[in-house]
Amino acid sequence: MSIIIFQITQIIHSLQCIRIVANMCMNPVVGSRFAEYGQIGDQVLSWILKCLRQHSPADSTELITSTLAALNNLSYYYSGEDFSSTAFGGLQIHICEGVCYIKVK
Repeated sequence: MSIIIFQITQIIHSLQCIRIVANMCMNPVVGSRFAEYGQIGDQVLSWILKCLRQHSPADSTELITSTLAALNNLSYYYSGEDFSSTAFGGLQIHICEGVCYIKVK
């Protein structure tokens, strides 16, 4: 019983944090900073991908939807000509794998 409560608490905390990040990314200054290739951009994207891989739609559809919304909000701040030098471009294969992984579960 305590394991289930711990898992539910973990999902709720992840959902709250993902929602905050998704909303912060809507601000052009914050979103572009998260999108930069560097420590912040790498950490934010790695954490979002970790949420995609660790939770299935059966665990929490709302968490998966919010995670995809955060990725969508971050994707607005990447330019086409310098895409590969951004955190999003550097992790694009991992992002695609994470999104495909949702369907497999």
